[in-house]
Amino acid sequence: MIALLSALFLLAAQTPPGPSGDTVPAGPPDVAIALTDEEVRVTSGFTGARLLIYGVAPGYREGDDLVVILRGPSQPLTVMRKERIAGLWLNTEPASFAGAPSYYAAASTRPLHEIAPPDVLRRLGASAEYVPLRTAGVQSSDAAPMISDYRRAIIRLKADKGLYRNEAGEVTLQEANLFRAEVRLPAQAPVGDYEAQVILFRDGGAAAQTATTLTVHKAGLGEAVYNLAQNQPFLYGLLAVAAALLAGWLAAAIFARR
Repeated sequence: MIALLSALFLLAAQTPPGPSGDTVPAGPPDVAIALTDEEVRVTSGFTGARLLIYGVAPGYREGDDLVVILRGPSQPLTVMRKERIAGLWLNTEPASFAGAPSYYAAASTRPLHEIAPPDVLRRLGASAEYVPLRTAGVQSSDAAPMISDYRRAIIRLKADKGLYRNEAGEVTLQEANLFRAEVRLPAQAPVGDYEAQVILFRDGGAAAQTATTLTVHKAGLGEAVYNLAQNQPFLYGLLAVAAALLAGWLAAAIFARR
């Protein structure tokens, strides 16, 4: 790992640091990252994991900041408002979101509000407060306030489950502009491809960024069951029904003997 980062450092050191601002400069990035593990195996006893993300920022200057973001696979969501109508609680005013990160964590050298103004963080999606959520099928501007309420509700509920989080101070600088970030992956984190991204901030804007991927997948018996459910849902359904019938028959036979 150290040898890899040293090579990245030598390569990146040959390029001049990029300008500050929201626009990321073209050409080779001034930051690079590597993962200690490119895959996470989820077994039946999985209780979460601490992911270590290493990197190098050869263009780092005093006063700069680093933000490391880990995003889970996107999932469609439908949100509805619960209202009491004629004495019954009913779901009303549904809104669909085409894609919402199933997991999001932003580790940083300092609190994010000290690194960049809200409009920059929102544009970059560099905070759990500003996770980009794309809506689908919204035709009227009158729905904008409702959509904003739904966005805040999604972020709040995900945060309550530990799936959206900001972790200030979890990015630390080492010698030779090497940095290290630690991000916690909870037990309920979904499987799929995750993106690890690092952004170098300078003077309140993004000076450089880069990203890599890691895979979270089920292992053991859980992997076999998951793959069967995903790839052959009809067979999975038949086996589930057969297992339920067998369990019922065994229970009836045991009680009949008593």
